[in-house]
Amino acid sequence: MAWISEDRYLNQGEMENNANIIINYYRSLNINDNTIAAILGNMQAESTISPVLNERGGGGGYGLVQWTPKQNLIDACSTLGLSPYTSGDVQIEVI
Repeated sequence: MAWISEDRYLNQGEMENNANIIINYYRSLNINDNTIAAILGNMQAESTISPVLNERGGGGGYGLVQWTPKQNLIDACSTLGLSPYTSGDVQIEVI
């Protein structure tokens, strides 16, 4: 299953696709379903679970959890040796 990465609000089916990727990743780390649900709830509210969404209306947020400013995500990826920061897989690893 591939990420749906669009700089727009995703529809329900697209969000579910990306949510399934996230669920599978965090379950592989033995993170409990309540924690995963909380993470997904935040992502849905912040970005419609799109890893490349730029914040609408200003503010400079970016990605799944709307890192603000985007440079915070870029810096975290650099520190962890992960790239590209635009990747959903990278962002869920950073979290």
